[in-house]
Amino acid sequence: MVRFEKIPANGIGDALLKECQQLFKGHYGCWSSKGAHPGQAINLSIAMLRQYLVGDNAWIATARDNGDLIGYAMVVVVPSPQGPISWVTQLVVHADYQNQLVGSTILNSVWGFSNHYAWGIASANPYAIRALEKATRRRCDPAYIEDRLPTLQRVLRQIPYLSEAPIDLDATRSIVDTGFYQDLSAVPKRLDRVKAKGTWHLGNIDEGQEWLAVTFREQQQIRWTDEEFAKFTKASQDIVHHAYERMAAGNPQQNHAWARPKYAKQEIAFILAFTELQNSSVLDFGCGSGRHSIALAEQGFEVLGVDFSVTAIDRARQETDGKNPEFRVADCQTVKLEQLFDLGLCLYDVIGSFPDDAANQAVLRNLIEHVRPGGYVVLSVMSYDYSLQVAKYTSSNGSIQEKLLSLKASNIMQKTGDVFDPDYFLLDKNAKVAYRREIFDEGVDLPVELIVRDRSYGKDEIRNICTTAGLVVELCGYVRAGDFEIATKPDTEPTREILVIARKQLI
Repeated sequence: MVRFEKIPANGIGDALLKECQQLFKGHYGCWSSKGAHPGQAINLSIAMLRQYLVGDNAWIATARDNGDLIGYAMVVVVPSPQGPISWVTQLVVHADYQNQLVGSTILNSVWGFSNHYAWGIASANPYAIRALEKATRRRCDPAYIEDRLPTLQRVLRQIPYLSEAPIDLDATRSIVDTGFYQDLSAVPKRLDRVKAKGTWHLGNIDEGQEWLAVTFREQQQIRWTDEEFAKFTKASQDIVHHAYERMAAGNPQQNHAWARPKYAKQEIAFILAFTELQNSSVLDFGCGSGRHSIALAEQGFEVLGVDFSVTAIDRARQETDGKNPEFRVADCQTVKLEQLFDLGLCLYDVIGSFPDDAANQAVLRNLIEHVRPGGYVVLSVMSYDYSLQVAKYTSSNGSIQEKLLSLKASNIMQKTGDVFDPDYFLLDKNAKVAYRREIFDEGVDLPVELIVRDRSYGKDEIRNICTTAGLVVELCGYVRAGDFEIATKPDTEPTREILVIARKQLI
């Protein structure tokens, strides 16, 4: 499996640059007849490669297969009054891995952030230009580039091969004369293929030239086609896995107020008092880093925690002796265990993590199947009533795609966990699904922006779902982190979470 990583410039040694040098020489291209060594593979020194990593925020995105470097991009992010400008100073992918999404994955990690002001590259490869347009959902427009050239100079003057290079900009072309005489014999055929699939505004280049390709946040975005949006919908479970794995890496128990272990102990105390369970077995679905599982184990319960996040389970195991609670990496929709439990726990929006009802109800059904007849099922879900009450941005007429384009991005899942911040979610009132653009940019994995969707529920709705699934609901009410007691008060105003305590019917 290909592993992608981000290495900041201050952590890059000569060993990595040597690998980059070898990959560049073998797979970048050859000198033209006007080049330094006509017909030979282009080779750059380690010292020259290091010059591509300039400024206070430069890094390398790497792709490795079984430890071997198969692709990399050198990246510079420069601040401007309008926002960050992200620039790829060099991109190389091993020939055997081209057209296998290696380059696209790397480039999306650089250009796929909706809160940046501009994204760019100087390249003689029209495929790289089209990748920029796809990643940013905008077209390279020479007129836009020309008007904003003074701002772009913040980047260009820092990059050695662009700092003094003549730029040819008008309504029909955007070209920079870098004096880099690479063989362009493959360019016409590539350009024809690109033009066949969409408009091209940057003109034609000659030897020693490259296209200066930039897109800007303020440009009109290219609307998703129905096919693209359908593909995005079908990929929802992959997005959920990716998002929650990255959130787990940020250690929610430390950074998210609602996930504090002290709250988990208070919540468990209420559940045990309500159910009057003692010395029982517990299955904790979507256990995350194990805060509820650990609180139960401390009370003498035999606990098994299950979560699909490897990172979360690793952290949970670090907090225990590995025996009780036991933790297992598995998908709560499909995992099959060999025992029945007295209590099935599924707290904090595991049911609701998926935008589609089938996936969420699969979690609930599987949990119920693992609880003995007469045993308890305790779950909590996001409150639709609260979401609707605080929402700034809503849709009820199918205009989700258009409104998503202007939704602001944040790093809420990674930083605070405050997914109800009204500035950063769009509520689909028909599907009761909230959309957020979530940024994950910490750790060694490549930065990424994902559109995350959460399903929320009305109080009567989740009660009916549980009843239909064969449960007898004993409590259903609004709760707060650390305060489940308020669920017993029928006049409680809508809060962020709804708690359900139910029993599985006796056969």
